[in-house]
Amino acid sequence: CAPLFAKLAANGVWETPTMEFFQTLPDVFSGAPLPHSEYASNSLLKLTRDNVRVSHVSAKTLDKIRLADQLSLQAIHDMSVHGNHFLAGCDGLVPGFCLHDELEWLTKAGFTSLQSLQTATINPAHFFGRETSEGSIDIGKRANAVLLEADPTLNIRNIDDIAAVIIRGKLLTKPAIDRIISRHLRTKNQ
Repeated sequence: CAPLFAKLAANGVWETPTMEFFQTLPDVFSGAPLPHSEYASNSLLKLTRDNVRVSHVSAKTLDKIRLADQLSLQAIHDMSVHGNHFLAGCDGLVPGFCLHDELEWLTKAGFTSLQSLQTATINPAHFFGRETSEGSIDIGKRANAVLLEADPTLNIRNIDDIAAVIIRGKLLTKPAIDRIISRHLRTKNQ
């Protein structure tokens, strides 16, 4: 695949592997709950249940998907080595949580934690031509940031230990975030 990977890189094609989705798919279609389902919208849960119900995916096909998932880790690593650019994404799963899981999968594919983080920060800013206003922290840029309790470059799962979030310049502390999540869960369970 090396010539194809080099050609994609030379043509500036950006990759969004959505590994978390494909890693999760066989388990969900085998009866496991959707990861982070307690935070999922009712419509996402219904869509997932309906997809499982009508798809009739065989155990043999799910095993093939699992094998392809493992092979994709090497392919994604090789694409990175050939200079391909990546964006983080996780179709059809619980927003936010699936992005954290996707960043972990990128490290399993050989990305450093920093490279993984860049797929969700500066890379999208470059892709959309907004690197002068977004994607990193600097004077004059949009004040959107996640403040963590521990260094995610040492362990990518440190992204789960959120201390605060800044959205459009407004600080949301951990207690405020916890209240929002609690309110969401109460509303969802009513």
